[in-house]
Amino acid sequence: MPVEASAKRYAQAIFQIASERNTLDEWVGDLTVVEKSLNNIQFLNLLDAPQIPGSEKIRVAKNVLEKTVKPLAVNLVSLLSTRNLVHLIPNILKEYTALLDTHRGIERAVVTTAVQIDTTHLTKINKILEKISGNQIDITSN
Repeated sequence: MPVEASAKRYAQAIFQIASERNTLDEWVGDLTVVEKSLNNIQFLNLLDAPQIPGSEKIRVAKNVLEKTVKPLAVNLVSLLSTRNLVHLIPNILKEYTALLDTHRGIERAVVTTAVQIDTTHLTKINKILEKISGNQIDITSN
């Protein structure tokens, strides 16, 4: 199964749980913390290594994460590690954020200009896009 499809399915499951428990924003925080912890290449390689027993991966994941994220996020990492899929976390976060934005009626836009754009112009562009789309726009510039 392609990475995007797997990540999307996990994100949809997380979104459903988060909606039911009213923890939508907490999941963004937890997934972000997990993603940052996976910047430690040794941690990532251990959790994604097929030769490491699942019980060892779960133990390590709990030890590293249990004080910084909620138990369900630790369970997610444990599940993904036993399936050697921890590397999907960044894509899961991306897909989850997209689902959350859709749920909240938020569109994202990136403005690319040849020269640096000031905040005043960016705000004007943002208001125009919001008027056109009818949605809240989260705008950034390159």
